[in-house]
Amino acid sequence: SVHGMLFTSGARRLQTPDVPQHVLAQGVEAVKRWMAEQRDLQFMAPTYLMVRFEADGSFRIEDVPAGRYKLSAQSFGLGGGGDLDNVEHEFDVPEMPSGRSDEPLSIGSIEMKAPTQPKRFRPPSISPVRIDTQLELVEKFERANAFYALDSSLWQLDTRTSGKPRRLNQVWRDGTQGGTQIAPLPDGTGVAISDGEKVLVVSLAGEVTELAALERMRAIPDEPFLATGRISGGMAFSDDGRFLFLNVTGVLGKENYFGRLNFDIQELQIGKGWFAAGAEINRANGVVYSPFSCKSEGDGLRIDAFDLDEALSRTYAVSRKYHRCQLSSDRTRLLLSTSDTEEKPAIALLQLDDGKESALPISGSYASWTGPDAIVFIRSSRELWSYRLGDERPVRLMSVDGEPPDSQSIMNMKASWALPPVCSADGSWVCWQYTIKSPQGFSRNGTVLIDLTTRQCRRLDDLWWHTVAWGH
Repeated sequence: SVHGMLFTSGARRLQTPDVPQHVLAQGVEAVKRWMAEQRDLQFMAPTYLMVRFEADGSFRIEDVPAGRYKLSAQSFGLGGGGDLDNVEHEFDVPEMPSGRSDEPLSIGSIEMKAPTQPKRFRPPSISPVRIDTQLELVEKFERANAFYALDSSLWQLDTRTSGKPRRLNQVWRDGTQGGTQIAPLPDGTGVAISDGEKVLVVSLAGEVTELAALERMRAIPDEPFLATGRISGGMAFSDDGRFLFLNVTGVLGKENYFGRLNFDIQELQIGKGWFAAGAEINRANGVVYSPFSCKSEGDGLRIDAFDLDEALSRTYAVSRKYHRCQLSSDRTRLLLSTSDTEEKPAIALLQLDDGKESALPISGSYASWTGPDAIVFIRSSRELWSYRLGDERPVRLMSVDGEPPDSQSIMNMKASWALPPVCSADGSWVCWQYTIKSPQGFSRNGTVLIDLTTRQCRRLDDLWWHTVAWGH
């Protein structure tokens, strides 16, 4: 069979001009009016959208602004065998009186040749995951919890049932990248997710309701970024469930804000700073702890702590660059760890009262708390380990047969092929996702779920999501 991927590349328009200072000074409404006059602000270039094919080979892309575009399509066979075919097709979307139209625009047919495939090969059905004696492999768990996974849809798995996760709701229309933010509701009745412009709540029954919309929020202090801003990065509820901490990319994507949303009154208190990947938030007081990233290794190795009231509350000096930090349950220590691409991965503890850094006597990366004195971490992108503070050595929970795919360099940084373990709030449930290369050259993805209380685990072979969460 032949599979295809279609990407749309936005017309390369002129560089978007900055909003003039005199317009910014007039407030949000003035910014909106100014933007409406700037036709080239409708679509930032280049923009790429993944498009899904229907069974008959047709495809549809919603809400494409006026402009010139190029579609690039590639066909390939299973297993990568046979000759590939690449096709490019340019077309114009005409101007529309109201800026959009309900009438679809046909761009005609795009002909592609099927790749020759002298030998059909199917990937092996045998799971690459090897479970160590510490765990029992089961088809369904004894204990109850909800596992959530997010792509263009929201998926949910009841841990006491077998089979694959069920789709709660198709939150985003076909042709979008899907969401990247997910936050379980404090009462366990569902999750909050974001599509960039709105915060939505999806119940266990799959019902979707709007919690907040960026364009209707009132910002404190008054900033015109809501006219063009997007919700991005992580989201987390406060302990009492009254607030939602989130990130907003500001005017024209040039400013980043960390915010606390009071969704009862649609008010967003914002401050400088960024709840970046690898950062941690104290959900009691809203302080963010963020590993400092810089171009020069010698230019300040530190952990920054900041909140909404101060641009920088405190700086903790550390001995090396860390990529991930996580608060202990008593919120007195940070668990620091490197990514799995480091030549010498390390895990350490940072005392928040005196700033003392203590390296743990183990080698690993992407560490997560599973208890007051217990953690899980990964090694070499293909092994999951557990460790109790004070023990002589860690315990391996599982490994994956095969090597990580060939690492790619992005902006002089190596790509990681394993995600950090995701634990439930009480640390008793663990989700770990991996990507490995089989002996035949295939990249295989997978997800493993673990109940540390009963020492049971489940394999979800060939299922993988960018964002996952536990219900409680």
